[in-house]
Amino acid sequence: SAWDRSASTACPISAHTSPEAPSEPIDRNHHHPAPVAVRLLRPLLDTSRPEVEAYLAALGVAAAHDPSNESREYARNRVRHDVLPALAEVNSEAVAHLAAFAARERDDDAALSAWAERWLDEHARLSDSALVLPRKALAALPPAVARRVLAEAGVRLGLALGEAHLKALGRLAAGGPGLRVTLAGGTAESRGTVLGMRRNA
Repeated sequence: SAWDRSASTACPISAHTSPEAPSEPIDRNHHHPAPVAVRLLRPLLDTSRPEVEAYLAALGVAAAHDPSNESREYARNRVRHDVLPALAEVNSEAVAHLAAFAARERDDDAALSAWAERWLDEHARLSDSALVLPRKALAALPPAVARRVLAEAGVRLGLALGEAHLKALGRLAAGGPGLRVTLAGGTAESRGTVLGMRRNA
């Protein structure tokens, strides 16, 4: 990967090509069940590996191959080398359909995440080690947005929240006051009309 120095915020650029696109949602959900605050650019997902290799050959540039991409030790490689070819035997368009789904899923995730960030900017009260959210307004959000709000709230506090933490926070937000849960590196509790999250000192 490389760094996009033209963007206002540096972000990694992946050289994943179209064969990797169908396995992207599976791989991301396996390793990052909760949304993560990393903006990853993948400009070649609509381009096949042979097309990339032909372009490099025309430039006289040798393609670099990562040996780990051949190892079936990793789930993403088992999907690419075993699952996708098996699906293609059943339906020759299966991989293309999955790649299209992955593209739609990326668009949906970006839109929902942007919605969650805007909501947080408007509603959250953030200090150095604590963040407060209005429970009623949070409960009115679609579940997919509320989940991303809670995940982004954790990111802004420096907390690593997994799926179990997000579910517990959702129950806390929907429950009555006086409830409390322990997070990885912090705590959360419902106080009156708000949900408070705090990072441990």
